[in-house]
Amino acid sequence: MQETMKTFHPDIQLVFFSSKTDGHCRKITDSIPGLIPRDQILCHSSLNDFSRCVGKILYGHGIIVILVRDGRELNNILTLKACLQQHKSIILILPDADTALMQESARLYPRYTSYIKNDYHDIFLVLEKMIIKMKKRIKGEENGSGN
Repeated sequence: MQETMKTFHPDIQLVFFSSKTDGHCRKITDSIPGLIPRDQILCHSSLNDFSRCVGKILYGHGIIVILVRDGRELNNILTLKACLQQHKSIILILPDADTALMQESARLYPRYTSYIKNDYHDIFLVLEKMIIKMKKRIKGEENGSGN
């Protein structure tokens, strides 16, 4: 039943934020081109650049992945809450399962939350599912059904 991910939709973008470019960042971004063409993956390490980019995503046609390093960084990201609230497809990657951090991050209403680890297979699977749904929704909009 799963559709092949080789047919891309030109309007779907993925915006990725990580304050550092390290092994974790590369593991995630290296797995994404199988789902979205590399030129549709926009990586940012500056919160200002990330904010501007998020504001330009077509409503409902983008996925946002945020890799949070610590509580201070989460607080900085929360300053963008109004900008991020219009997007339903947010994936958060937290440093650990700290209860206070998890509660604060819930204010962003992420679709999925994961944790920094060696294997990001769960992120890949969630992205795949989100992209398939998004493609179907876009196809419905193009056909005039709006579903």
